[in-house]
Amino acid sequence: MFQASSLPTISFFGGESEKTLDLSRSGSQIQHVSQIISKLAPASSSVGLIFRTGPELVISWLGVLASRRVPIILQYPTSKISKVYWRDSIRDSVSRCSINALLCDPEVSIYAPEELAPCHIVDSLDDSGTGDDDLVFPSQDEILQLSSGTTGFKKPIRFSFDALREHASLYNQVLQLSRNDCIVSWLPLYHDMGFIACFVMPLLLGVHVVLIDPITWVRRPQLLFEA
Repeated sequence: MFQASSLPTISFFGGESEKTLDLSRSGSQIQHVSQIISKLAPASSSVGLIFRTGPELVISWLGVLASRRVPIILQYPTSKISKVYWRDSIRDSVSRCSINALLCDPEVSIYAPEELAPCHIVDSLDDSGTGDDDLVFPSQDEILQLSSGTTGFKKPIRFSFDALREHASLYNQVLQLSRNDCIVSWLPLYHDMGFIACFVMPLLLGVHVVLIDPITWVRRPQLLFEA
């Protein structure tokens, strides 16, 4: 689906430290995640990702794809929802999506994600690596995306790579995005416009993206204009 050498740069804005991740030179980090997942989850199984919007989330999503598993970004816990509701929501997603493993950041440990599915904590990923000629993404596979959950627990939607490529192509007949453009977004990456327009499309088209974590943006809305 993706060509490793054609992946764009993604900048993360508004946190304690701003970072720019050159995905075309992050092959070793993506391969590292792929190897972790290959040991943690059976082939073709679903893998849930629980991270703030940051380099670890993007690298982990691509690493799951490279391992020929099915990635799905899950909602990150926030102060706006109770711990009980968040765990019930993730438990429901694990069941609906037949998730076999979770990749999480260290802050999620207090929610005991290992009780919901086999879990690997990703402490950090060095984003200064180089490209890897051995990194090959499958040309045919699937991904999972969640609905917003406005009327209940979030519902999974399964897309084939062919459907994503066709959608991006049709969408871009209107947007006319090129490598000279830049997308800036605070939208969450687990569903809808944040996932497709501000994540999958730029990965497919090689468009630079500037991402702000949703909760960071809620606390400082002016970040969008600063970015």
